[in-house]
Amino acid sequence: MELNLNEIIQSKTKFHKLWESVDKNHRLLYFQIDPQNDGIPAHFHPLGEDYAIVVDGEMLYDISFDTQITVSENEIAFGWQHFVHGYHNRSNFPLHIIIFATPENNPSIYNEGKNKACFDEKVRVQKLTNNFNTMESNFIKFSIGQGDLAIKNCILYDWQNKKIIFPTETTECSLNKEGYLQIVFK
Repeated sequence: MELNLNEIIQSKTKFHKLWESVDKNHRLLYFQIDPQNDGIPAHFHPLGEDYAIVVDGEMLYDISFDTQITVSENEIAFGWQHFVHGYHNRSNFPLHIIIFATPENNPSIYNEGKNKACFDEKVRVQKLTNNFNTMESNFIKFSIGQGDLAIKNCILYDWQNKKIIFPTETTECSLNKEGYLQIVFK
């Protein structure tokens, strides 16, 4: 199955859950944040993470109340576990983002004995190119064509054409084709 994000952008949809895993622990969300909108306020994930790809527009990404960075089209912002972060529109045009979030059940009290943090503080934003460096955490892996993977846990993002591909039994999840980001939920 293939989902064309250009059609969603043109429809003026503000929010849409694009996909959710069977166990409801992983999901892919679409947001349109207008210039006058406050965006997605500061929050954190004590048991999970979220990552945002700017599909169209320019995003201001809050980090731990003291830093803001700009994230442009075809860049991914990493919302590592325990870091307070938020998403805001930085331009006079609508911002369109997709967010990979995991897990669904995310209590507000963190138990360090059960869930160790997994992050690289230095990596906050990475450009989607064919030279993309693989990024991996306890919950998700982003890579460019990294071998055969379980079809039920994989999504492909064609950043050049703004399409999301949900592999099926007849579609391979590993593509060495340029322009595809492979997202694997663990």
